[in-house]
Amino acid sequence: MSTAIGHNTDFAPPVHPCPTCGTECKRHSVYVRRLKDIALDGPVVLEIPVGNYRCHVCRKFFRPELPFAAKNKQYTARAIRKATVAVQQDKTTYTALPNRLNRDFAIRPAKSTGWLWFQEFAGRIDVEDYLRWACSRFSGQLSVDSVSDGGIQMWFATDPLNRHLILGYYRDQHANAETLTKFLTILKDEYGLEPKLFTCDDANVFDNTPQKVWPDVPVQLCHFHVIKNLNYHYLRHSLTERMKRYKPVKPPKEPRPDGKPLPKHSRGYASAEFVQKVLDWKQAQEVWGEMHKKRRLFFKTEKNLRKPESIKRNEAELLKGWCERYPALGVFRQFILDFYDLLSCKDSASADLLRKAFLARWEEEAKTDKHMAHALKLFGDDKWFGRLFPFTAFENAHRTTNSTERANRWFRKRQKTHYRNRKENTIRNMLHADLIYRRERTPSNKPPNRLAEKRGSEQRSA
Repeated sequence: MSTAIGHNTDFAPPVHPCPTCGTECKRHSVYVRRLKDIALDGPVVLEIPVGNYRCHVCRKFFRPELPFAAKNKQYTARAIRKATVAVQQDKTTYTALPNRLNRDFAIRPAKSTGWLWFQEFAGRIDVEDYLRWACSRFSGQLSVDSVSDGGIQMWFATDPLNRHLILGYYRDQHANAETLTKFLTILKDEYGLEPKLFTCDDANVFDNTPQKVWPDVPVQLCHFHVIKNLNYHYLRHSLTERMKRYKPVKPPKEPRPDGKPLPKHSRGYASAEFVQKVLDWKQAQEVWGEMHKKRRLFFKTEKNLRKPESIKRNEAELLKGWCERYPALGVFRQFILDFYDLLSCKDSASADLLRKAFLARWEEEAKTDKHMAHALKLFGDDKWFGRLFPFTAFENAHRTTNSTERANRWFRKRQKTHYRNRKENTIRNMLHADLIYRRERTPSNKPPNRLAEKRGSEQRSA
């Protein structure tokens, strides 16, 4: 037997101390405990002689515990750990777990057994230890967002500068100002978080709540959400209306020269002029139809148009041709580019100058386009615009909540699509196991990143 798990130890000595009172007890009998262990070459069953003892003081029978197998378990501890690691780190489903273990380690526990093993393992995790470790590495920028999990809302807080670490979570029935205040207060009081920059989306709940917990913290509005909100809810409707202006109109049927009525399903009198009109309409319809299918190109940035996949599909050439052929769409495309240029600024003073030029340039066009007018109204709001560029006071700050969005997608996939955990305890167990694994993947010898202020902003604040 291998000594790697302590099989050289005698578990049936003639005398053994009672685990309750410590009295030396004589061996009553010996039984053989059979345990299934992992192996690469085939199934392995360990036969371990274990003594059975009776304490005359406690008047109870007892048996020595095996350090490599828990009580009443048919598998060794390392076999159970192989199963929990497959679920925790390799994302193996409970259904696929028996086949995975049988293929790699020659053991085949039942599906329900694998589920129980993982719940027991995850239920023993101390998530407080992870949260305090993650918060001790806090960079200074806090990103917060919510995710819906059935009838429960869940707040996530992440650190975008340190491998998108999750700093904390809070589950409640509602994602409102009250629950957000509770969550942020926990982060402040229990874990000592004092953010220099708070990043969030454009939800109303973030208007005043962060300042109630941290009165002086600047709030950074996520640029991704601003672009998504304006493009999806407003500017795409402006594009649709402009495209409809150029939709080719099918020429009416040509009447017969003799004045007789055309048959019901007739295509019209086939004169040379009418045939040419139909051909022209079909060609225009083909161009317009392709443009309509690829209308999202009007919202694509110049940077993305220079990517290899985009170049392969000739997207920049197509877009340029449509803008030249349809002037109103060319105007719309220029508005989108100016909009992106404004949000890509990394200096608040330059952004303010660009905003003034942006508002002046598109003021006349907005009078005939209510969707553009809404965008200009937002950029004309000093308070709203001021929340777009607090990140420019720092050298390495993020302007989006992408780190929290990734955490949300990871949570939804693990809880709903992958494992379909619906009970509160199984959700928390999976969440805690994943959080611990995030800590294991973080290099221990790499110091955490810290939010660094620009020298200019330090001088201005001084």
